[in-house]
Amino acid sequence: MNDPGDDRSPLAVAMGLAAEWSSRIMTIAAIMVLPALAGHWLDRRLTISPVFVALGSALGLFAGIYLLKRFSDTLHQGDSSSGDEERPDGKR
Repeated sequence: MNDPGDDRSPLAVAMGLAAEWSSRIMTIAAIMVLPALAGHWLDRRLTISPVFVALGSALGLFAGIYLLKRFSDTLHQGDSSSGDEERPDGKR
């Protein structure tokens, strides 16, 4: 984020980073909640016991965890370009 060609103020850089993380958090929240709400709507529409709420909640939970892992992997890719490089101590 601190590129030599980046002439933005530190406040502008911080605001950009805050907007990026806010977007990620809202995306994860929506992905976790919307399937449960759709399941609730289906259950009311079909007058079934809360089968689709449970399915939607499970789907939302797994989708949220998957997306959180993807965000985490993206964040850690910036730490090193690839895992195949040797470290100074000779290990990979």
